[in-house]
Amino acid sequence: IFVVGNGFDLAHELKTSYGNFIDSLTTHTINNNALLLIVKDHLKTGNWSDIEYVYFLLLKNSDNLYNFAQKEFHISLGTRTYSSQDLDKNFTEVKALLEEYLENEQKKLTLIDEYSKLFKTFNDSDTLILDFNYTNTISKYLESFDSKIQHIKIHGEIKSESNPIIFGYAANDEEAKLLISY
Repeated sequence: IFVVGNGFDLAHELKTSYGNFIDSLTTHTINNNALLLIVKDHLKTGNWSDIEYVYFLLLKNSDNLYNFAQKEFHISLGTRTYSSQDLDKNFTEVKALLEEYLENEQKKLTLIDEYSKLFKTFNDSDTLILDFNYTNTISKYLESFDSKIQHIKIHGEIKSESNPIIFGYAANDEEAKLLISY
């Protein structure tokens, strides 16, 4: 079993970290997206899950701002108020921007001979690759020879209708109960 994460893409000199993605966005894009604005201004940890976590926190901290007539949350951030529909739209936009960014990054991929040799050495149906990346880096290796290796994309893959990227935050039990109580 091979477990592959973002370090594999980084080893290929692909700029696929959270920080690379955020830094690539224009000020105009960020200023029109409340979610990105919060992440850019307040979170500097560099984790992929930051955007997902901010989205979750915004929903979680929207207490007493539920509009029953419109059936949506209203979240106040500074001087502005955003509806849950606004944030959903922002989240969808972030997901599309991420897919576009990663698609452009993966065009820069150059296969590394040592990895090709490694995958060819373990080329049988008993070999499994659990791939946590959205990119197609592993797929490019497996397509380069008659691969028998099982390959599972845990979080989906960019530009795939059959296995779209999974983008979200997994709430713990207490957080889930709080959200359900709304």
